[in-house]
Amino acid sequence: MITKRCSSSLITVFLMLISSYLLGKNNERDLKHYDALQKLAKALYFIETLYVDPKQVSSDRIVNSALSGILSSLDPHTAFLPKTLYQQTKEDPQNKNEAPSIESQALGNGLYYLRLASFQEKGSDTIKHILANAGTSLSSLILDLRNNPGGLFDQAVKIADLFIESGLIVSTVGRDSSQIEREFATKKANYRHFPMVVLVNQRSASASEILAGALQDHKRALILGRKTFGKGSVQSLISLPDGSGIKLTVARYFTPADRSIQAIGIEPDILIPEKKPDAAPGERESDLKRHLLATDLSDFAKTHKRWDEMNAWPDRLQKDYELITAYSYLKGFLIFSGKTKP
Repeated sequence: MITKRCSSSLITVFLMLISSYLLGKNNERDLKHYDALQKLAKALYFIETLYVDPKQVSSDRIVNSALSGILSSLDPHTAFLPKTLYQQTKEDPQNKNEAPSIESQALGNGLYYLRLASFQEKGSDTIKHILANAGTSLSSLILDLRNNPGGLFDQAVKIADLFIESGLIVSTVGRDSSQIEREFATKKANYRHFPMVVLVNQRSASASEILAGALQDHKRALILGRKTFGKGSVQSLISLPDGSGIKLTVARYFTPADRSIQAIGIEPDILIPEKKPDAAPGERESDLKRHLLATDLSDFAKTHKRWDEMNAWPDRLQKDYELITAYSYLKGFLIFSGKTKP
């Protein structure tokens, strides 16, 4: 025999909340909402009162499972966060307390390499300090955003602001197209007069795509590599009364040229496909028996070997095919613009 427990059941409380919320509303849209919520409340009631194992259907468990199912059906970044996870996420939503992971390397002849692993607190300050120390020797820059999953939105904006003199950096648009927030360059860019190449790949996401998209639309940098991940949505944390919470997608990012990042990504200006295994090396003159030895005509030629700069790089960078390609583009530009010698 089934005992009626309407007074203590979820349905009573739930319907009271619905009635309170919809009090005085009688338009068709509100009535449809009421019908849908009534269906959910009734289903929760029957689950709580009829399921064979009552330990499995406590009020908290039912509601948490319902929220988790609803939110997980929306998009990959929207989720229900239990109490512990919500508190951890709230305290450090994007690991902002981690030290900025930035690698810098002088490549020779005024070319500098900066690798940004993620967008953390004070990352823009660190980059500014590195570039300031390079001083007038800085003639061009390779900014490596490969495998960078993103991080703090404000850091992407601040780093873009270092290189873009003026104009829009990124737009954030909510569910209503009138809900638009725009971030603009402050016109205080210190590093806008030298050529740049930005390296990206399929694991460059979110804040990486905001930065790459802004530099590309302003024609401030050449984007080189492979199409990026395409994570162009904004999430907000919302607390619930019991200390749990939800992470809800509330907006989308757009580049300065109003291009959507979401599920599209940033297309590089120059596509570098996945590197295939090297073919067997061909034979060269120096491999032939009894070949004549090389002799330069002057000391100038002996001290200006084209690849000496790369030979001084760390071994890991010497094997980086995409970095070498970016270096070659910048080197060619500097040579043809007369800013460096061959």
